[in-house]
Amino acid sequence: MQQLLSKTWLWLAVLALLVSAYVSLTDGFIFGKAYMFLLISGVSFFLFKFKSKSK
Repeated sequence: MQQLLSKTWLWLAVLALLVSAYVSLTDGFIFGKAYMFLLISGVSFFLFKFKSKSK
């Protein structure tokens, strides 16, 4: 279960990064709120690293 949770955080980080890139290209960085997806990506990656170290 712990490994599944850790991988889920990694997938969420990658997905949020891809959505951020898409929103930046289509709507612009600030207007399209791409920075929120970058924030979600950063937090998710941090939680992935935190969970992987606690094994």
